[in-house]
Amino acid sequence: MPTAPAPPSTRTRPLLLLVAVLSGVIVLPLSVAGTSVLLPGIARDLGAAPVLLQGVVNGFNVSFALSTLAWGLAADRVGLRRIFLVNVLVLAAGAVASALAPGLVVLDVMRVVAGAGAGAIQVAAASLLSTAFTGAARARAFALLGTVLGVGLAFGPTVSGLVADQVGWRGVFLLPLLPLAVVLVLRRHLPSAAAASDVDRAASSAAGPSAPPGRSELRDPRFLALCVVTVIQSVGFIAMLTYMPTALSAVRRLDEGSSGLVMLVMTAPVLVLPALAARVMARRARITAFTVVHVSLACVVLGNVVLLGAMRPGGGLVPLLVGMVLVGASFGLPLGLVDGEALACAEPSRQGWAAGVLNAVRISSEAAAVALYGTLLAAAVHAAGDDDGAAARVATGAGEHPGWYAEAFRELQIGVVAVIVLLSVLTVVLHLRSRAERP
Repeated sequence: MPTAPAPPSTRTRPLLLLVAVLSGVIVLPLSVAGTSVLLPGIARDLGAAPVLLQGVVNGFNVSFALSTLAWGLAADRVGLRRIFLVNVLVLAAGAVASALAPGLVVLDVMRVVAGAGAGAIQVAAASLLSTAFTGAARARAFALLGTVLGVGLAFGPTVSGLVADQVGWRGVFLLPLLPLAVVLVLRRHLPSAAAASDVDRAASSAAGPSAPPGRSELRDPRFLALCVVTVIQSVGFIAMLTYMPTALSAVRRLDEGSSGLVMLVMTAPVLVLPALAARVMARRARITAFTVVHVSLACVVLGNVVLLGAMRPGGGLVPLLVGMVLVGASFGLPLGLVDGEALACAEPSRQGWAAGVLNAVRISSEAAAVALYGTLLAAAVHAAGDDDGAAARVATGAGEHPGWYAEAFRELQIGVVAVIVLLSVLTVVLHLRSRAERP
């Protein structure tokens, strides 16, 4: 597969390039995972209109998800570096405007603006790393990308909560300014794929009309398999990460602090396994990216099966913790690696498009999985109980009827396991097909 030559700045300042790109990336999981804890404070200051209040979270997330594909196309036409830097400014402007918002409507609009900027940074960051590094250095770069995403996802709510306690919710919206300032200071070390794109476009023109955007990637079974992996992670990890604290409260009757400590068991693997997977791959030539992916699929299936039986009143704690560790490992092992492998399927001039497709699938499936899981869980709790008022409280974490929630959780987990098994089989089939098609 053709690769773009590394620009001079990449060869002489790889560390500064990584710092610049990852400084932009760390803002994304912090913004996604850390906003929900601010809603009570925002409601006190700006009003508690439910739709507008949820717009603070949903506006960012929806804009983030819907913009990635468009930004991918734009990056291939305009240049990755330019898209990255312009949207660092867009995200910074959205953050400042959010902090100064006089009302919920303005705040919601500014969160949409910030989400669009974040979508561009997500797409451009992975593509910049893909075009700037090769070989073992590329694997390490994407491992660091996964680690940074994991750190932001794991500690976003905690950091946001601590800052909000000290300076208020407006101060939390200003947190991205520091890492974004680092990006701007180091901007001259960011590589440009413009030259590689120009060469590729010239070759395409000489050969005749080019294929429609994304055609080759969307027909590549290897690329499609990696896209399916992100859907499995959404169903098997992201939905569980979102609702596990509620389950611990409703079934195990843990308070918020205790639930937070237990959740570290699920998030800790996300912090260490991306780098560990990259190190093992570098030392063991027989262990490929898809070896890691297949191990992660086994972990997500087994972990969710264990949780199916472990979440019950009075049950042992060890099975629950084992299931949570396995689910966390399933997400941490291929984190970053999936992006690197998916972009390796694309030509240099189509890196933005490939990153846009991958992230559109990832973010859309995350939003859909969380929304559908919550809806079905609430319905199952109501079906298990005999009092609508009590069922509504139990569905939000009240521990007054742990058996209701446990029954609903078990029924929903059966469906989750079935979905991830089917998607895992599809991933393996696509991978085998890609191996058969490659020389």
